[in-house]
Amino acid sequence: TATDFDNRPAVGSLLSRMLGIEHANLLKILVSSNLIKSMNLLRRFEETKATNLLEEVTKSVKARCIDLKSVELEQFHLIPVENGEENAYRLVSQAFVDGALSGE
Repeated sequence: TATDFDNRPAVGSLLSRMLGIEHANLLKILVSSNLIKSMNLLRRFEETKATNLLEEVTKSVKARCIDLKSVELEQFHLIPVENGEENAYRLVSQAFVDGALSGE
């Protein structure tokens, strides 16, 4: 679902507006959910010493790595912004940086 979502910019835009966030990204949820699953499996292994749990962790991590490798991730940058006396930064995409540099 996360990779399908990432391939459909209109759906991402709609979800972003509905949630009131700038860029909805389910790939972060994909990574987080896999981390939670892996940690739970490792915790169960420590308690039970069942080797099949280590095999399951390995398969799960490998599958997520293959999924994420197949997704073209856009490069993002932090740029400083004026915010009174505080140091503040804004997360922007490479496309935004390229457009700003070319004057678009």
